[in-house]
Amino acid sequence: MNQYQNQPYQDDDLISLSEIFTILFRGKWWIIGSTLLCTLGAFLYLLIVPPIYNTTAMLQLPSPAYITEIAQPGSGRNATSAMEVIKSSAVIEAIIAKEKLDISVLPYERAGTNTKIKVATFTVPDGMIGKPYLLITTGNSTYQLKQDGKTILTGKAGEVSKLIQEGGNVEILVTELNSQANDEFLLEKQSSQQVMANLLSSLSVSEQGRNTNIITLTLAGTEPENDRKTLDALIDQYLSHQFKKESKSLTGEKQQVELSLHQLKERLDLAQARYEFLSKSGMVSTQNADKIAAQQMVVIQDEQLKVLNLLSAKYEDLANYLDALNAALAWNAENGSVSVLSYSQSSIAPVKPKKSLILVLATLLGGMMGVGIVFVRAMFNQELKAEQLEKLTPYTVYATVPFSDQQNRFDSKAPQKTTGDQSLLANVSPSDQSVENLRTLRTNLLYDLAKADNNRVMVTSPLSGAGNSFITANLAELLAQIGKKVLLVDGNIRKDNLVNYFNVKSGSGLADRLAKPGSNHIVEINDQLHLLPAGSKQDNPTVLLASQAFAELLERFSKEYDVVLIDTPAVLPVTDAALVGEHCATNLMVVNVLNNRIEDVLDAGRRLEQVGISVHGCVMNGSKNSVRR
Repeated sequence: MNQYQNQPYQDDDLISLSEIFTILFRGKWWIIGSTLLCTLGAFLYLLIVPPIYNTTAMLQLPSPAYITEIAQPGSGRNATSAMEVIKSSAVIEAIIAKEKLDISVLPYERAGTNTKIKVATFTVPDGMIGKPYLLITTGNSTYQLKQDGKTILTGKAGEVSKLIQEGGNVEILVTELNSQANDEFLLEKQSSQQVMANLLSSLSVSEQGRNTNIITLTLAGTEPENDRKTLDALIDQYLSHQFKKESKSLTGEKQQVELSLHQLKERLDLAQARYEFLSKSGMVSTQNADKIAAQQMVVIQDEQLKVLNLLSAKYEDLANYLDALNAALAWNAENGSVSVLSYSQSSIAPVKPKKSLILVLATLLGGMMGVGIVFVRAMFNQELKAEQLEKLTPYTVYATVPFSDQQNRFDSKAPQKTTGDQSLLANVSPSDQSVENLRTLRTNLLYDLAKADNNRVMVTSPLSGAGNSFITANLAELLAQIGKKVLLVDGNIRKDNLVNYFNVKSGSGLADRLAKPGSNHIVEINDQLHLLPAGSKQDNPTVLLASQAFAELLERFSKEYDVVLIDTPAVLPVTDAALVGEHCATNLMVVNVLNNRIEDVLDAGRRLEQVGISVHGCVMNGSKNSVRR
């Protein structure tokens, strides 16, 4: 009977929506676990990473037009040049030195909570720049400075302490020290270049809008109070830099104008004197000379007057220019050329990390990773489907038995099994989906047995580990439950498996019965189910199974029982199944959907057919894709 014969085969390369949901549902714990793991990681990240605050300030560049034209004739101040000046080494290095940004002081392991220390000077040899020193307070505002565990100098707050040594001196001035004895601090003299690089990486300078000449300065950091001091110092240093630069430019221009004005005054005085001389000379010449000479003198006087007027105009313009320079210097001294719209202000809430966004993204990432893991696992754990088996082999699938979590727990607690058949899945969890599918197998088997030549059933598999012992043991119990008298024979003389399902001690069994005919080694599990274990290990199991005694024994069992179920080793590794199968009218092959391939099934079938044994049906075992109730 083929329970799948009316279902069309689907191509393996296609996957239906229902299969996708099945894969996701089956891997729900991977998805949940991945999501929780990423969310937990994000939460721990948010706990560890210190919050970052933005400290901002605003400057306005435009100044009176005449200052701009005087300071830089023909051009005007622009935001781009100002931003480059703000980030220049001339400004940054000055505030590093002024604010002692290259001196790092951090509390160490035994530092108190209410301690306060301020280091104004800390000079170390070049080779020790970037390396930590340990400062330990000794009480009464005194301290010790250690290097590599050795005390190199002692000092007191407010006093300069100096160590003169070969290779470079160490000098320190602690201006403030409020702490208990034995408080520890790590001191480090950092490279100015590194401090400058760090400061520039956290400093953002941009123009507010376009062509507004309003500059916004933003400093990101974990200590808003220190950042405000640093940003204010940066603004003051830039203002001072600009004032000095423009004052120098205006002063130099003023000196040049004063020199030009002095030279022009001399030329003007000379021209005035010459004009006056010509005027007097012209009057005399007019009285004594002829008319032509008088006309020539008038022309000369007119030309000199033009020169005098031109020099006077230039002198007046240059004097006005000097007045403008003096006004510019006075205005620049009083107001400066750059207006501070707002000094530094820190954000109330941290701008980084964005907690809600990180948690949401981590949760989404975890879910996506979980889905990806589930699909990758599904891709590398392709199950052999009943439709595939029936399409690609000549065999009928009697039943598909899904993987049982309950049976898996039994297997993990095998040493603690107690009595009788209480560890059989068919007894302990009769509603398990695996048991329900085994009932389908029982129905199909009984249908075949009704037409078979004998009541003996061999259960084998292509390769070891397919689970045929599990199938055989539970099938025997299910047959017994409907009133069939069943003998379960462990035909795997090489390994006594079935005793584990009934908590029967390994001892004598089939091998002993064949070696010594007449002895009885059958174990009564219940009134309807009896078990013949494999017995003691033998050196020649194939000889025993090929013996006439085995054939006669099976004939006898067929008369005493309604069904004789024989569990055998796998077909491909050994020949035991072929020896048993020739005495059975019904032969079933258990196929593990994860570990067995179509080629394994076909090879096993051919191996049996070569000795005249037909496989009547297959049982698909271990499926994780089967729909659960």
